[in-house]
Amino acid sequence: MPVSGRTIALFVGTLLSALSLASSTHGFRYRAVFGYLALALILASLPHLASWWARLQPPPSRFALLLRASFVALAAAQLARFHLIYVERPRVALVILAATLAVAVIGVLQMMPASRALSDRARRFAVPCLVGLMAVAVLLVPVASPRPKIDVFVFQQQGAAALMSGQNPYRMAYTNVYGRPMPWYPDGEPTVQPYPPLSLLLGVVALPAGDVRFVLALCHLLAAFLVWSAARARKIDAAEALLLAGLFVWAPGVLFEIEQAWTDTGVVLALALCSYLWATHKIGPTLLAAGAAVALKQNMGVLLPVLAALKPRLSARHFALLALPLVVTCGPFALADGAALYRSLVSFHLATPFRADANTLSTVLFRLTGEPLPAVATLVAVLALLAWWLPRLFRQAERHAFDRPALACLLWTAFASTFLSTLLVSKHAFYNYFYLVHFTVVLALVWSRAADVEGVVKDGLACARGRRRPVDLWRGRWRACS
Repeated sequence: MPVSGRTIALFVGTLLSALSLASSTHGFRYRAVFGYLALALILASLPHLASWWARLQPPPSRFALLLRASFVALAAAQLARFHLIYVERPRVALVILAATLAVAVIGVLQMMPASRALSDRARRFAVPCLVGLMAVAVLLVPVASPRPKIDVFVFQQQGAAALMSGQNPYRMAYTNVYGRPMPWYPDGEPTVQPYPPLSLLLGVVALPAGDVRFVLALCHLLAAFLVWSAARARKIDAAEALLLAGLFVWAPGVLFEIEQAWTDTGVVLALALCSYLWATHKIGPTLLAAGAAVALKQNMGVLLPVLAALKPRLSARHFALLALPLVVTCGPFALADGAALYRSLVSFHLATPFRADANTLSTVLFRLTGEPLPAVATLVAVLALLAWWLPRLFRQAERHAFDRPALACLLWTAFASTFLSTLLVSKHAFYNYFYLVHFTVVLALVWSRAADVEGVVKDGLACARGRRRPVDLWRGRWRACS
């Protein structure tokens, strides 16, 4: 299958994102910030530089080899950056480390010729072994580190318990795991619940297991499965679909993401479900899943104007479905105590101070001059990127049907570009935010490959009928069939 310049650019962006993630687990790193800055530039310039990237176009067999080599590189980075902070059961941590090492070893063996490494029969068992080892490593993280000293874990555990006991989690104080007033709490103490109700429901589901991170780990694994399923639904080769899912599921530092109990894996699952439903031509459920992502975390509000640009292909009913999860989950709490809900979900986040350990351009400026970027920089970045992307999305939506891969690829690229650029100038952004960016870049790559597949099919049909075929589905250029 031919590889487009757009796919090459997104593939390079995915690798750049993964390498930057590997540096993001240990606090601020210049190489992480500038890696993300380079990624933001690649994404923003992609509509106009796709033809330039096409000069690097490899043969299809070479691209498959690059995908396998990339997975091996990610496995090696996962091993090199093995990073769990609050381990209380070293033996379980050793099992996780052994599984991580085994994934890297099997990946290397898969790259070798059969005569030197694995027989054909052994290769058939390699994929189930890899999937099993990765699942074991991810699911054992809460066992190895049962009591992480991070407020995120406390907010979810105690918030879910409050919900089940009939209390309002937005009108209670939480345990301060740090034992002293912390600067990132406007009041010095954790007196708010910073997560939306739908996020707390993940903790409710996890109450029988006693640890919300088991559900968060499952969300991560299910999201990878849905990435694979969406790729297969769009006729991408099974082996390539597995490798594309592997670029996400084994991203460097993902074990650290699970240990810290960040809720972003739930958001990723909602976005993966959105992508899968889109791939299977279900417009209404696609918007419902996107609405669930927005209801899971406040910063997903960036997705709303991006989706609004698809108005030529959407009706009022579709936009109602987009709003439904937020209304259903937040509505009862807003009616019970709207002031408490607003204080927790909006005021608290607006009042949190600048963090000098975040991987942002604001931190770089602070280290060089002693002053961070002004808070208004975030709003300026959002508006600028939306002004850049929305007209392109709108024109693409007018030209193509909703389920066209080129349209989906452009949407995920626009969202990743806008979200990443916003993070780079914000007052704080840590590994979990960039984990979300990495996932959306992988989604854009999957849909770009789906567009490549569709281009091959469409070109064949068009040439058989004596018509012209598209050179660049994003820019609408055409040429005659040879």
